[in-house]
Amino acid sequence: MKYTEGEWKVKWGAAFVKGKFIFAGEKHIATVHGDNNTANANLMAASKDLYGALKKVCIWLDKLADSAEANAKSTRFETMRVAWEADMKNYRATSNDLKKVIAKAESNRAEEMEKND
Repeated sequence: MKYTEGEWKVKWGAAFVKGKFIFAGEKHIATVHGDNNTANANLMAASKDLYGALKKVCIWLDKLADSAEANAKSTRFETMRVAWEADMKNYRATSNDLKKVIAKAESNRAEEMEKND
């Protein structure tokens, strides 16, 4: 996904200017107005970092699910198999939920994710 490079941060304008400004480095990329504009601007400024972190968490959850699946297949104990399978399902479900959020950010993939649901 291509997005504006540079550290995203919130800057406040002069007292007579309403709204919060989002900058990527020195480039103005958005202005936020309305109720809760500070909270909304902070969330927008963090979105690039959140996007990257979500992608890493999905990779980690997928690896955990694969490991849990392998453990479930190799264990001799029924109770452990059930526990590993439950873990696998939870890891995969959480990863899939996060992948839908990523797809929403990448908008061109959102419909594709909906069809696979």
